Amino acid sequence: MLSEEENLATLTRLVERFEREVEEPMFLEREWAAPFARGTVGIRLRVEQFVCKRKLSQDKDPVSRRNVIERLREPGPYQHPALADEVERELD
Repeated sequence: MLSEEENLATLTRLVERFEREVEEPMFLEREWAAPFARGTVGIRLRVEQFVCKRKLSQDKDPVSRRNVIERLREPGPYQHPALADEVERELD
């Protein structure tokens, strides 16, 4: 198990990793995040195997899937035209 300090540092890095990619990022401030971090348990796991599966939003309705495709085609941090093409192929 991670110590309280290690856990807070890990959560801060995790949020920073994903938020820095968005237009208006929101980062964790230590004083604000510390009480929330106390309510979580951080652990280290050794990864011995990855099993990858492609989901491509197939469990979503067609309108939601079209929305995903449009967002993947737009400029910005989530732009990924090749993935949009794959999702579209699965839709058709």
